[in-house]
Amino acid sequence: GGSPIVAEAEARRLAALTSETRSLGYVVIRRQQFEEGIAFDDAELEAFFNEHQADYRAPEKVDVSYLELTVEGLMQDIEIDEVDIADYYQTQRATFVQEERRNVNHILVQVAQDAPESDNEAARSKLAELAERARAGEAFDDLAREYSDDLASQAEGGETGAFPRGVMEPAFEEAAFGLAEVGDISEPVRTKFGWHLMRLKEIEPEVVKPLDEVREEIERTLAREIAEEEFFAMAERVDAPVFENPETLQVAADELGLVVKTTGLKSRDELLAMFAPITVEAVFSEDVLEAGLNSLPIDDRDDRIVVVRVSAHEAERPQTLDEVRELVVARLMRENTTEAAQTLGEALIQQMEEGVAAETAAEQAGLDWTEVENANRRSTEVTRAVLREAFGLRPAEEGSRYAGMTLGSGDYAVIALHDVTRIDPAEVTD
Repeated sequence: GGSPIVAEAEARRLAALTSETRSLGYVVIRRQQFEEGIAFDDAELEAFFNEHQADYRAPEKVDVSYLELTVEGLMQDIEIDEVDIADYYQTQRATFVQEERRNVNHILVQVAQDAPESDNEAARSKLAELAERARAGEAFDDLAREYSDDLASQAEGGETGAFPRGVMEPAFEEAAFGLAEVGDISEPVRTKFGWHLMRLKEIEPEVVKPLDEVREEIERTLAREIAEEEFFAMAERVDAPVFENPETLQVAADELGLVVKTTGLKSRDELLAMFAPITVEAVFSEDVLEAGLNSLPIDDRDDRIVVVRVSAHEAERPQTLDEVRELVVARLMRENTTEAAQTLGEALIQQMEEGVAAETAAEQAGLDWTEVENANRRSTEVTRAVLREAFGLRPAEEGSRYAGMTLGSGDYAVIALHDVTRIDPAEVTD
């Protein structure tokens, strides 16, 4: 590791940097305000379109016919007998048990894990005193509201909500499950958070879920078991009809009781949303795309086998202006309005640099100027991009420094940095 003195100096420098504040003013000029009154005639659209033709191409598309064998699909047709459901419920009864759960109210006194013994002693005696008050009749949840350091449960009177074993800190859980009756109060218990005192609010005993509650789950489990066996048996029968009739999927579909599905015309990216990459590769392979043959069966994923063939193919091609007119109009509109916002922003900056007050210049342009005193790097009242820019500006020798920037949205921000409050790293205290 490096020298501790250097590390400390670096930490102080960082602390000074994060505690730096800046007073600034800004206005965001929305590009949308310039949309009204802008229109493009056909000649403008055509000129722009011709210049950017390379940006407007229709991707290669294929219409894929396919057979799909899935465990999920086979499950749809499987009827499960009531007797089998009841048998499964009896033999697997242990899996339908909901364990005992406990709900307690607790009071936490926060103590660091490495705190001195005196802190631990103080926490224990405070809790012992609160336990006495509770046993003498004061409401435990009121005491928790007043004295607990656990902000998450304090307002609910320290109530944890019902929990089974294996969820809470081991020592906390041990104490909660060690209380015999509702109303019992524990001894103070140490966890990594500090010291806890708890009162048992309720016990939800272990229960076996009734058959009606788990019937659907059992039905799915049994249907899946049968479907998986069918799936593996059918998987072995797919190869022959697909291979022996390479120019149609119908023979294989009839033999296996499947339906030939189609995707409609889709690009490679659209197909990737429907199939695994290995399947899409097969679609665009020479045998399938060029020769028009069936693919071999493909393990698209663990429980899905597909066979594909291409029934129609469109090569990549330039699009026509009519196809993309709306996109071209939107892009031209964005470019024009972004430029208009920037032009206005730069004019405002020029006025401000010539001595016109920022509020006045903004108001004359129909905009609201915002002033922010002492913003730090994490201030939420200023747009992130504006804040970043403001903290990157060098302060002016005198007066304010003005700057402008185009935001990701195409809007334009004008920023005035008034002053910077820096702390000398040497003065940073721990």
